[in-house]
Amino acid sequence: MIIQYAVVWNSWDKKVVDLGVEDYRRFVAVEPVEVEKPIILKPGQEWKAIFQVSVVPSGCSRKSCIPHT
Repeated sequence: MIIQYAVVWNSWDKKVVDLGVEDYRRFVAVEPVEVEKPIILKPGQEWKAIFQVSVVPSGCSRKSCIPHT
């Protein structure tokens, strides 16, 4: 399964244990999300998917820019 959606978030909290004192200002998380077909697992089951993120210049659409690798 290939995931096509993502949630981008920032903790906005100086108290996040894994980050340095001011690192929260430069921290962003990108996590895969499946919105069209929810994934429901029973105890003991596992689920695997591919999630690929590319960086493109702002203002680019999917068809007009080539991602940086």
